[in-house]
Order: sequence, then structure tokens, then C-alpha cells
Amino acid sequence: MSPHRSGFTLLEILVVLVIIGIVLSLAVVRLEPSPQQALQQESERLALVLEAARDEAIARGEPIAWSHQGARYQFWRRQDDWLPLPDADTLKARELPSGVAFGEIQVNLQRQGEDGKLVFQPSGVNELFRISLVGPQSRLELVSDVLGRVSLSQNDVPSQN
Repeated sequence: MSPHRSGFTLLEILVVLVIIGIVLSLAVVRLEPSPQQALQQESERLALVLEAARDEAIARGEPIAWSHQGARYQFWRRQDDWLPLPDADTLKARELPSGVAFGEIQVNLQRQGEDGKLVFQPSGVNELFRISLVGPQSRLELVSDVLGRVSLSQNDVPSQN
């Protein structure tokens, strides 16, 4: 009569752990958006948030401004001076995702530096702007009209050889 074994050997357990590790690593790779997807998603988000800022300025009856510094952007309201907008869910300060950066920003066809603000007027008539977001292989531009509507256009980033 042979002895009865119960349980798993160490080798069987290690094989199962390796298979689980491979499956999890594939899942993590698929969950992270590609740099192009991150650029597209952030551009769409920023376009919607800028339109929300326009709507908020109209609803509040006071100017709302947008500014950026490095990879971070935030919204402001005007009292005697520009004050950061209290953390509102939609208009909260945000950081661009990794791999996405601000390119050239123009307001009324004038290049705007990091110290400038894009102001949304309570009248609903706003300055024309063009905000460029740059990823590793492409660039998306957010372009406004006088009513504050924002559209996206894509430009390929030329390769540097």
C-alpha cells in the first residue's frame, strides 16, 4: 500500500505564482493608456473644463481665469485681485499626466507666458485662444471661438533627426 499524499508540491505552487504574475503584468500594461491616448484624453478633458469655466463665469456673473505653470493648471476668480478658485470638483487645479506637456499658448493671437491668464468674461464673449498640448509623437491644439466653444485639432510632431 502506498502512502497517501495531500497538498501541492513547492514546484506546483511556484508555477501557479509565475502564471498569476504574468497575467497581472499583462493586465497592468493594458490598463495604462498609451502616450497618445493620454494626450487625447487630457485634451478632451481640458476642452470640457475650459467650456465649464466659461459657463461658470456666466452663471456667477464674474470673470473666471485659467492659468498654467509647468505641467499644472488652475482656475482663478476676481475680487480685488485674482484669487484661486476654491476647490470645485470641475474647476479644481490639475496636473497634466506624464508624457503630456503644454506647448505654445496664444490668447488673441499673442503668445502667452506662464504668468498670463486666459479670462472668461461673464458676458460670454471671450478672447480667442489656442492651447497646444504636446505628447511624444503628436500635438493636439484646443482652439476656441468667440462664444468659448473649444474644438480639437491634431498635428504630428516632426521627428528630429
